[in-house]
Amino acid sequence: MQTIVVANLKGGVGKTATAHALGDVLATWFGRRVLLVDVDPQCSLTKACGVQDVDSRSMVEVLGGATWGQRSLDGVIRQVSASLDIAPANPLLAAVEQDLKMRIRRETVLKDALVTVAGDHGASLGDRRIDAAPYDVVIVDTPPSFGPLTYAALAAADGLLIPCRPEYLSLQSLQVFMRRLGDVRRHSNPLIEILGVLATFCDRRLNHHKAMLHMMRTAGYPLLDVTIGRSVRVSEASKEGQSVVSYAPTNERAIEYGVLGSIIDTWLHDALHSRTA
Repeated sequence: MQTIVVANLKGGVGKTATAHALGDVLATWFGRRVLLVDVDPQCSLTKACGVQDVDSRSMVEVLGGATWGQRSLDGVIRQVSASLDIAPANPLLAAVEQDLKMRIRRETVLKDALVTVAGDHGASLGDRRIDAAPYDVVIVDTPPSFGPLTYAALAAADGLLIPCRPEYLSLQSLQVFMRRLGDVRRHSNPLIEILGVLATFCDRRLNHHKAMLHMMRTAGYPLLDVTIGRSVRVSEASKEGQSVVSYAPTNERAIEYGVLGSIIDTWLHDALHSRTA
């Protein structure tokens, strides 16, 4: 099981849409078993998946705060579709994030939680005992900040995907994010792999966007070959509790996310092969 974190310091860059669409495309187009984990107090991914009433079954109860949570991760999971599940967020995660500042080893809270779905210790999922991981990949959506929740997600990550608009302010935010990522590598997770910077809301016809893409490449950022453009279908899909991949599979954005899915699926295959070699 591999854990991919979708993160950036800046909001409005398409983090949630990317996490949702990537999870959907890996599940429906590539046959992967996918768990989405929402640790953003805005709960955008949870709502986009059509989960409205989380009661006391959310990441709030898993992470806890200043003390251990009262539920294990496998106890809060909801099904989204046949091969796609979600561990939902709750707005109370904002308070959890504040309380985590008082917790010893707070950087490991998500990594520790993922053990219950890793399949390495005879864990259980619902009524089933599992000896192998029930998921091929976990995709984590994070807040647009570098607080304890984002740090804990990065500390648990095998791979990192960074959505970024090809705009000057977004590039400045990316520079700060990469410096902070260096801290995570030095102190908590030296093995985290950057899967790439994904240009979102991108229009290659615009000179400004073309210039920003060139600037990113020149600066040495690992810019992915695929870019994600704009479409009203993405927001329409979210309102219907779907990703653009299932809502409008022939839409250009869905096709682009399909290309991204192919890149990530290859990475997952290589990661599995390297473990069994």
